[in-house]
Amino acid sequence: MRVSEPHKELAVSNEKYVKNCTELVLAHREIDVLGNFEPFVSLEVLWINDNYIEKLTGLDTCFRIKYLFAQNNRISTVDGSLLHFTFLRELRLFNNRLQDLHATLRTLSKLLHLHDLDLFGNPLAEEENYRLHVIAAIPSLEVFDRHVITPDERLAAKKLNLRRPGHTAKANNNHQLTKEPQPHEWSGTVKMLMKEVSVIERRHKAQEEAERKKQFQMTDASFTSQTNASNRAIAIAQNATVMDEWDLCHLRKAFRAADPHKRGGIFATLLGHIISEMLDHGQQLVFNDNVLHEESNFTELLAHVTRPMTAAEIDQEDVDPPTTSLVTWALFSQGFTQGFVGPSKIPLRWQPLPAADVALRADEYFEKSRALQKRMMSMAEPKPDLIKQMHELSQKAYHLQSLRDQRSSGRSSFAHIAAAEAKSPARDAITVFSYTKVCPSKGEKDADQDDPSQLLAKKYAIKDKDFQTYLKAKDARRPVKVTKDVLTM
Repeated sequence: MRVSEPHKELAVSNEKYVKNCTELVLAHREIDVLGNFEPFVSLEVLWINDNYIEKLTGLDTCFRIKYLFAQNNRISTVDGSLLHFTFLRELRLFNNRLQDLHATLRTLSKLLHLHDLDLFGNPLAEEENYRLHVIAAIPSLEVFDRHVITPDERLAAKKLNLRRPGHTAKANNNHQLTKEPQPHEWSGTVKMLMKEVSVIERRHKAQEEAERKKQFQMTDASFTSQTNASNRAIAIAQNATVMDEWDLCHLRKAFRAADPHKRGGIFATLLGHIISEMLDHGQQLVFNDNVLHEESNFTELLAHVTRPMTAAEIDQEDVDPPTTSLVTWALFSQGFTQGFVGPSKIPLRWQPLPAADVALRADEYFEKSRALQKRMMSMAEPKPDLIKQMHELSQKAYHLQSLRDQRSSGRSSFAHIAAAEAKSPARDAITVFSYTKVCPSKGEKDADQDDPSQLLAKKYAIKDKDFQTYLKAKDARRPVKVTKDVLTM
C-alpha cells in the first residue's frame, strides 16, 4: 500500500514553504492512501487524479481547498474529508466507482459554494433522472458534467423534487387542502395470487424477449455493422468540428470579463486576448481560411464585428480608451454561429486546435512555470504575484496536456472506425420486417387450459373486479408475429 508523500513534490521542503504552498500536483503517482497533508494548511488546489485512491481521507486539515481534481481513481464514497472543504468550488470525480446517487448527494449537498461538479463515468450516472437529481440537491451548481445548467433544467429539477414522496407528504401536512383517498387494500389471498402472477409474468416476459431477439436477428450482419460504423464516424466528425457548450461557455465568460461596463462588447484591441484564452482552451479561430492567433492582423475581421462607441460610453472611461470601436458579442457570435460574416459571406468558424499544437503550447507553459519557480527559489521572500502567475501557468499547461490526450485518443478511434468502414463491402440487398399482432379468437381463448392466470384464478377462487381488470389488460399485451423478407436492389 503506497501512501502519498506530498513533501517530496516540493522544490524546497522547509516548514515555511510547506505552510505557504497553495497548489500541489500528485497525479500519476500510484497512490493508494492519502496522508502526510497535516502541514499543508494553505492548500487551495490539489491534483490527485490517475491514482488508486479509494477514499478521500487524510485531508481534514486542508480546509481551504477550493479546487480538487480526483478523477480516474477508485473512489467509492465521498464520505471522509470532503465535508471539511468549506470553500470548495470545483470538484472532479469522473471515472471513479461511486454507486449510491442519493447517499452521494446527501454529502455533496452540504458543500454550499460548489459551482462546478463532474461525476461522469461513475455507476451512479446510470440512475434515472441522474442529472435532475443532482441539480435539485445542489442549488449552487452552475456547471455539471462539463455542461452549463440551463434555466429549463433547474425548473425540471424543481418539479422532480416536488414529486418525491417526502416532499408530497410534507406538503400535505402543511396545507391539508384535500384529504387523499385511502389506497385500495388487497386481501391476503389476492396478495399471494399477485405475487405468483408477477413471477410467472417475469418468466414469460423473458421468454418473449428472447424469442423477439431471435426473430429480429438479421442474416446480413455486415450491413448493420457498416451502417453503425458510418453513423459513429459521422458523429465523431461532427463533434470534432463543432464548438460544444463547454467551450462556448468559456468564450462567453472571457467576453464578460473583458467587458466590465456591460456594454455588450469589448475594445477591438482585446480581441487578441480573447483568441489567446480560447487557444488555451483548445480552440482556434479561422477567418477566410486563415488561422488567427494573438499576433494576427484583425483589421479585415474587425470591419464586420465592431460598432463605434457612443459619447456616453467614452465618458465612462477614466482615461482615453485605446480605441473607439467595440467588438460586440451579438455580431461576433452570430458570425461564427452561421459560419460567415459580411455581405460577401467570408467564412468564420472555431475549430479544435490540433493535438501537436496543443502539446507545443502546453510545453511552453510548463517551461515558463519552471522558469518562475527557479526565479522564486533565488529570492529571500517569494512574491505572491509570482506564485499566482506560476500556478496559473501550470494549471493551463495541465489542462492542455489533458486536452491533448483526449484529442489523440479521439483521433485514433476515428481512424479505426474509418478503416473498418472502408473494409466493409457494399451490399445489394436489405432485410425488411413486417409485424402482425396475434389476436386469438374467443374459442381459442376458452380452450387455452394452460393459461397461468386462469389456473391461479381457479386455484384461489378470485373474482375481484380489480383483478379481473388486471387480467384483461394482461391478455391484451400479446406478442407480435414477425415476418422477414429480403429485397434485392
